[in-house]
Amino acid sequence: MKTVLSMLLTAVLIVSMATLAAADGKRNRSQNVVPQACAPVLSAPSFIVEGTVTAVSSPDARNGITVLANDAAIAFYGLGPARYWDTLGIDRPEVGDFVTIEAKAVTVNEAVMNIIVSLAYEDGTSIQLRDQATGCALWREFSRAPRNGSN
Repeated sequence: MKTVLSMLLTAVLIVSMATLAAADGKRNRSQNVVPQACAPVLSAPSFIVEGTVTAVSSPDARNGITVLANDAAIAFYGLGPARYWDTLGIDRPEVGDFVTIEAKAVTVNEAVMNIIVSLAYEDGTSIQLRDQATGCALWREFSRAPRNGSN
């Protein structure tokens, strides 16, 4: 009887430890999801473009802008939500603005998307949109912060 009880307790202990180890593994994976998702941005080649904004898309159209630089229209994506810009007190780009953009040429499903890392205006005002260390969008951390009932 003691042997059966001892085996049963050992089995319960093993199952409990396995469950805890599995839960810890899930927690670690979920904590690393964002940096892994941002890895393509971080590893993509960087480039800088100066030009005039010729189009601004709506937020539901990937939050992008088109810039005319050296007679070529270049599409950029990843402006982020208006609330991020508003909180920093910086106006979003408008048609006619002259801007300098640091971007990453990210390949997604065999297509290249130019993701904005930072944007600067002629007057020197600038905004960082991606974390230099992780490639992740800075507004994602911002959106997790308490908003005191505001959007």
